[in-house]
Amino acid sequence: MMRMAKAVETDAVETLTMTVGTQRRAVLEAVAFGTFLRDVEDWVVGGPGMGASTRSPQFVCMQARTQLPFL
Repeated sequence: MMRMAKAVETDAVETLTMTVGTQRRAVLEAVAFGTFLRDVEDWVVGGPGMGASTRSPQFVCMQARTQLPFL
């Protein structure tokens, strides 16, 4: 931990400062995207009707609050 603190202090690494709200949003978007990827993988690996979902995965656009069909 000391090495990391020293690297940040000496500008040996780039840092990113985010508010708590921005951090929360980034984590929620990462979880949503990971869930989407898992659903797509299940659909591709299992194939429609092979025990996986028979519907194609849907990507939910968080900004517009609309569902976009998986292309």
